[in-house]
Amino acid sequence: MNQAFQSTYVPFLDKLLGGGTAPTGVYGILGPTGVGKTHLASMIASNGATSDSVFQNACLGSLPWVLFDIETQQALTQQRILSHSAKVKRENVWTGHTEIQAYEQERRSELPETQGRSTSELERLTHVRHVMGRQLRLICQDNLFERGPDGMEYYFTDFPTWIAKCITNISSDTPLGGIVIDGVSNVWIHSQESSSMTEREFIQDFVDNFCRELSVRENCPVWLTHQVNGTACDASPVTPLSHREAARCKTFARSLDACFVLGTPSEETVFAIQCTR
Repeated sequence: MNQAFQSTYVPFLDKLLGGGTAPTGVYGILGPTGVGKTHLASMIASNGATSDSVFQNACLGSLPWVLFDIETQQALTQQRILSHSAKVKRENVWTGHTEIQAYEQERRSELPETQGRSTSELERLTHVRHVMGRQLRLICQDNLFERGPDGMEYYFTDFPTWIAKCITNISSDTPLGGIVIDGVSNVWIHSQESSSMTEREFIQDFVDNFCRELSVRENCPVWLTHQVNGTACDASPVTPLSHREAARCKTFARSLDACFVLGTPSEETVFAIQCTR
């Protein structure tokens, strides 16, 4: 069965999943504010889109991924992904050094055109921008409006329909390797005006039906993040956590193939991660 697993290219997730995800399926990340859900979502999307080999030719055979980060402006999302993939400090992403820094002396390129030599921040950033422009489709806060026939900009309110439309437009050109939707609660916030469902009903329908059907239709895994609240936010990182501890999230993980719960940060440890299924 291990041969059927598809690596996430995030080592600790692969370990907890027993090798990776199924070719299709819906997977969740649950945690409080500031614990790193968005950063982890970006890692999953960018690593998956390049088979974690952005500086090797192996990334050319990877299928593109789609990342929905609708709470963040595109420039900030790009900065996060470039920093992670190019191994450059975030503050240097837009002003990468052209000279080789001391910490880069032992970082050798595996690309044919720069084989075996050190590469500067600017060279790595230029390369990663080129690769990610091809391999990762970003849908961010900047994309939440469309221009109507009257020339006015209108705000989307039916987010599941909008997400499906975005995916269809992208996947009509090429098959997808995976889809990451950062913030189920954000989808609800933007959709509640057009939905007759309660928040819990909406989240259950979105996870159980919409995301499951999306995964099967596009033949790829779908990753979701969701905000945990309630008593789970006050638990220590070493306390066994469960989605059942937060009433708002009871329905989130019920039909997921796996749900990872991130604990509250502390001085002792950044977070605890575990699989609830």
